[in-house]
Amino acid sequence: MQLKPHIAGNMIVNNIFVRFPNIKFVVPHNGSFLPYMIQRFKGVSNILVARKMIEPVDIDANIKNLYFDIAGDPEPNALDMLLTITDEKHILYGSDYPYVPKNLIIEKKKHFENNPKYKNVLNNIQEIRLSLLERKI
Repeated sequence: MQLKPHIAGNMIVNNIFVRFPNIKFVVPHNGSFLPYMIQRFKGVSNILVARKMIEPVDIDANIKNLYFDIAGDPEPNALDMLLTITDEKHILYGSDYPYVPKNLIIEKKKHFENNPKYKNVLNNIQEIRLSLLERKI
């Protein structure tokens, strides 16, 4: 199920991703503002709990159950920021084709593949792709 980042934030507050761990949620576009928001929410959540504005929530346990795609432009900073809240095993391929011209996507792909910093992310995306191809329907 694809999920918009602002909805994901609300679902974290309600502990949805821990309560329903078997549902695979994908947050598009490198998590959009979610990696930034999570850092801020970790800082303010204890205050909100103390004032009884929200129930205690394990933010990291919720994030652990999310997946993210790299549609949009993962460089220069979006993917780095995403990797502060998740690991490469939870990052999937995604693109904005046909809204973004094919030649631009191909150029960005080449640039991304030539950046050694993202080797583990790319390897994981390839493993996921191969495992999906091998599944019997």
